[in-house]
Amino acid sequence: MQPDHSSPLPLDRASSSLSPAYSLRVSLDDRLISGQTVSRWHYRKRNRHFRRIHHDVGWLIAGRSRPKLPLLRSTVDIHAYLPQPLDLDNLYSGAKPYIDALTRSGIIRDDSERYIELNVHQSANKASAVVISVVELPAV
Repeated sequence: MQPDHSSPLPLDRASSSLSPAYSLRVSLDDRLISGQTVSRWHYRKRNRHFRRIHHDVGWLIAGRSRPKLPLLRSTVDIHAYLPQPLDLDNLYSGAKPYIDALTRSGIIRDDSERYIELNVHQSANKASAVVISVVELPAV
């Protein structure tokens, strides 16, 4: 019996326009620490901090549905609830370990502007928390 080549299957996510958009929302009871503060830490303490974030995000994502391939285009929203507001540079550099954790867990392909639209926000709150939302965008 000959295989039917009249309707080829899509080879990647960009060519399948009928697949539903992927979305993910993760909430961590964690404090977003500025990149400037982390850069002053000893390298072992800094590595422990990054590994802990990667581990926590990985475990929260592990029980949920994942895309078969990393997302080609997505919007990543990180909302930090902090007792003391940070300036914009420290806010974005503090979000970097969370974006790296999404990349390492296979949710997003890369953290460059080509693949993600990054939005980082903050709100004043006594209890610290970080909420990460990932929404797949249609391929261009």
